[in-house]
Amino acid sequence: MPAFAEFLTRQLGHPVVDETGYKGTFDIDVKVSSDDWHHRVPSDSDPSGLPTAAAAMRELGIKVELVKGPVEMLVIDSIDIPNPN
Repeated sequence: MPAFAEFLTRQLGHPVVDETGYKGTFDIDVKVSSDDWHHRVPSDSDPSGLPTAAAAMRELGIKVELVKGPVEMLVIDSIDIPNPN
C-alpha cells in the first residue's frame, strides 16, 4: 500500500498518505481514464467508457479523501556561489 500511495502522489500531484495499516504486497491491476488523473474534482463518468480513478478506487474498497495536514517540505532560504579553492 505505501507504493500505491506513492503512485497516487505522482499521478494526482498531491501528497497521498497510506493510513490503511496494511502490510505486505498487493497486486493491483486497474484501468482508468488517462485524462481522469488531471481532474481536481472526482467524477464517475468519462467519455472513454473506462472507469474514472474515483470509481475504480471505490470498486477496490479504497477510500481516498482530500484533507489538510502537515507536509514535509525542503525550503531553501538562500544560495551562494561557492568560492574557488
